[in-house]
Amino acid sequence: MIKLLLISTIIVCFSNSTTAQYSDTIIKYYNHKWEEIDNKKRTHYSFYKIAFKDSSSGIWIVKDFYGSTNEVQMEGFYKDDSLKVKNGRFYYYHPNGIVSRSVFYINDKKVGLAKSFSPDSLLVDTARYNMDGIPIGKASKWTKEGNVTFIGLYDNEGLGTGYEIEYFENGIISSYGKYTEGYIMDSIWTYYHDNGNVAMLEEYDSGRLIMYKCFDINGIEQKDCDTVTKKADAPYDVYKYLSENTRFPDVIKESGVSGKMIAVLGFKVDVNGNIKNIELVRKSFPAINKEAYRVVNTFPRWNPSIHKNRAVETYHTIPITFIIK
Repeated sequence: MIKLLLISTIIVCFSNSTTAQYSDTIIKYYNHKWEEIDNKKRTHYSFYKIAFKDSSSGIWIVKDFYGSTNEVQMEGFYKDDSLKVKNGRFYYYHPNGIVSRSVFYINDKKVGLAKSFSPDSLLVDTARYNMDGIPIGKASKWTKEGNVTFIGLYDNEGLGTGYEIEYFENGIISSYGKYTEGYIMDSIWTYYHDNGNVAMLEEYDSGRLIMYKCFDINGIEQKDCDTVTKKADAPYDVYKYLSENTRFPDVIKESGVSGKMIAVLGFKVDVNGNIKNIELVRKSFPAINKEAYRVVNTFPRWNPSIHKNRAVETYHTIPITFIIK
């Protein structure tokens, strides 16, 4: 009931923010994997989308929200009714409201300078694209501590030739591959385990995968391997774990305040499934922050993300809600 009221308020504010006339409205709900949930069957949702169509231009004005906090997750513009063709400036946000990414699109192609930022506003990613959406010059990614995790070097003429190198946080190369004209994968692409041994070799002929080989963490070739990318997830119900293990701080009970308090935690799942580098990306009362940090720090191991036949480290966020009646 509270969420529906907040969504209604957001719609009113969204509508009053411009003098444009809207001819249609869409509201959709999604789980944590961004899989759409049937509106009539939804119980818990992680994100929701509100979209308005400008009757004069036909452009859709779209905002995605974090379901737990009702904060904006993305805002941008689409030129088609299926909301597939991006056209205009897109902003993505961390749960604490800080911009996580800024990208401009023309007909669903990235154009110009794209930037990404950490939850504390540090620049961690830059890339530049021509009018055809092809990267030009140098692109880089790095951690907020300054460790380089990606380098892309492309021709300045926009032909789409070049190469990309990714690194694990320990400095070992994670992957290496080349692009031929048209920004098409070509030749041998190599992916590594974090111990430096090859995990997978892929051979491309102008974008067509013609062969691949897989190797285990010891470098021994495998007869078969799982080429499907898997996102990190917990082998248990995370929200049930939180409800059973979160302790409500006595100091908050005694303070006399009431309502909903939310702390959002960010953390990494390493190649072994361990939870590490926990940080507060949206703060609440100090006692709430402390308890939220404590309970996330007790998480049992997750299943790590799998990409190109090897485990890779990934970053996640989770909201922890305290309701005081």
